[in-house]
Amino acid sequence: MSADNYTGMTVKRQLSDLFDSKFDGIYRYFLIKTLDQSVAEDLSSETFTRLGEQLHINQSIDNAESYLYGIARNVLNEHLREKYLLADISLDENRIEDAVEEAGTRTMTMLEDALRRCLERLPEKQALVLRLRFVERLSFQEIITELGKTADYVKTTQRRAIASMRKLVAGGECIPALTYKKHE
Repeated sequence: MSADNYTGMTVKRQLSDLFDSKFDGIYRYFLIKTLDQSVAEDLSSETFTRLGEQLHINQSIDNAESYLYGIARNVLNEHLREKYLLADISLDENRIEDAVEEAGTRTMTMLEDALRRCLERLPEKQALVLRLRFVERLSFQEIITELGKTADYVKTTQRRAIASMRKLVAGGECIPALTYKKHE
C-alpha cells in the first residue's frame, strides 16, 4: 500500500494495515541485526508502539512506511547504545577474547543452522553439490570425481542450487522461524 493510501484512514486502521503488511520485515530486520529472537520481538513491538503513539498525536503521517522504518532504525540504535553502555567490559584480555569467541561461536552456530535449513529445502542433487563444494570445500575436480559427473553437470547444478538458495534466503525461509502470533 502506498503512502498516499494511508492519508485519511483512521489511526487504528492505518496502524493495523501497517502492522499486517510490515511486521514480518521489521522483525526480520531486528533478527538479522541482533541474532536474538526475543530481542527482535521486543524491538518490533516497541517500533509499532512508537508508531501508534505518533499516529495518535499527528492523526496522519504523510509517508507512514518510511516513518516506520525510521522508527525501527532509531529503536535499534537505542537498543545497541543501552546494550553497550550497560556491558561491564573488563580490560582483562582473557575476558575480552572469551566474549569475542563466544559471540563468534553463537553466530556461526546460527549460520550453520540456517545453512542446514536451506540445504534441506533444496533438491537432493543441488544440496549434495553445495555440501561438497562449500561445506566439505572440495574443488570442482574433486566433486566431478566424487560424483562421476561432467564438469558442465557440476557447474550447472551448483549454479541452479545457488539460485534456489537465494530464493529461500530472500523469502526468509532460512532464518529462525517467527515466534510471534499475528493479531486477528
